[in-house]
Amino acid sequence: MTLRSVWLFAPLFVLPACTGGDQVSVSETLGTAGETAGETAGETTGEATETSVSASSTSASSSTDEPTTTTTGWTPDCVEDDDCGEGLVCDAGYCEIPCGVVGPTPSHSSAGLGTVSPRCQCYEHTFEIDVVTPNLVIIADKSQSMTSQLLDHDLDPNTPDVSRWFTLFNAVESLLYNSGQSLRPGLSLLPGKAATNEYDDSACATKSPIEVNVAPANELTILATLPAKSAPELAGATPTRAALSAAIDHLSGVNDDLPQAILLITDGAPNCTPDAVDEATRLEALDAGVVQVVADAKAAGITTYVVGLEVADEPAPVVVDAEPDGITPSEVLAELALAGGGHPFVNAHDGFELNSAMDAVAAALIPCTMAVGLDLAQPHALTVTIDNNDYGPAIDGPCGDADGWRYADVEAGEVELCGQACVDLRFAGAVEVDYDNCLDGA
Repeated sequence: MTLRSVWLFAPLFVLPACTGGDQVSVSETLGTAGETAGETAGETTGEATETSVSASSTSASSSTDEPTTTTTGWTPDCVEDDDCGEGLVCDAGYCEIPCGVVGPTPSHSSAGLGTVSPRCQCYEHTFEIDVVTPNLVIIADKSQSMTSQLLDHDLDPNTPDVSRWFTLFNAVESLLYNSGQSLRPGLSLLPGKAATNEYDDSACATKSPIEVNVAPANELTILATLPAKSAPELAGATPTRAALSAAIDHLSGVNDDLPQAILLITDGAPNCTPDAVDEATRLEALDAGVVQVVADAKAAGITTYVVGLEVADEPAPVVVDAEPDGITPSEVLAELALAGGGHPFVNAHDGFELNSAMDAVAAALIPCTMAVGLDLAQPHALTVTIDNNDYGPAIDGPCGDADGWRYADVEAGEVELCGQACVDLRFAGAVEVDYDNCLDGA
């Protein structure tokens, strides 16, 4: 479910009015303006007759030393702005607060008091929208192949190739820091740190419960739990089902009504079938049961995203290498991603592609289009601020490469944050919106 915490700050003032020096409330001024005006006129002329009191009947006579009344028995408070107190304007004979301006409080002197203009039926809201902070378990593949295989992570021939693990570590670090207050991340290692490179079930050792439980501001704990970025050697096979099951068990026990998801980052197809009868079946055969595991998780409300790193696109050879034989790993993971209900499988071949795939997952989990719950079809001024950065007026048209915000759906009251504004939202976890339809001439 979507959660949103909103604070509204809408100052309410009971504002005295400048009508013959008597102070009345806004409701009294608007609701009984004719009656008050009639009474005031009668008092001014000194002829408090029944005919002069009525706002709808005769006019009151006056001496040359008294203000001249209108034919309705009403004396204007002003002719021009200078006749009113500081900060007020003269509108149709009334001293009024300009539309969109917070007026003086009743503690001011009578010279600075005014009514709220009937033409200015407006309001201003300043409130904060907290983004939904989903629970996300990151499953990081630390199998033996993650350090034995190197890649050109930055597409620069002048820099040395690095391990797949080095590239994965950087991508996870970037995701965690860029998401800031917008994720509740956790960690499951695939396989666990106890796994070995022995050709037996010790290569499939996986920790359950998971290594790091989901929690806000968890990035330092996760990074400290991961093997070192420059680790010379990692160990183990690819017990994907065990890691997924541990993550699902953990998320199933988190009862906070927040969205739940798993991000699997791996370089190969799953093996380590739990009911294998021998080592060859355990390590050289595909664990096909993992697809049903993520399908069941999706049915229970847990989405699984699958991102690959240099996963083979051709059938695997039939050799003794602790990897499933005779299958095409990329096709296996594409099927797994489909069953998980997240994005289609993405197979990255360098650091840029891996970061882009991770950003796409973050965009799905932390959308930058949000409903502000306001009438955007009426004339108004809207200000969007994130972490004290004011993103100015709306972008005209699609986001493109612009930084800021745009109207996504006026009828639905939705705005979209673009570029750096979207990045800032995911880091800060909240956006401040100021809506003001108190516009002059409204």
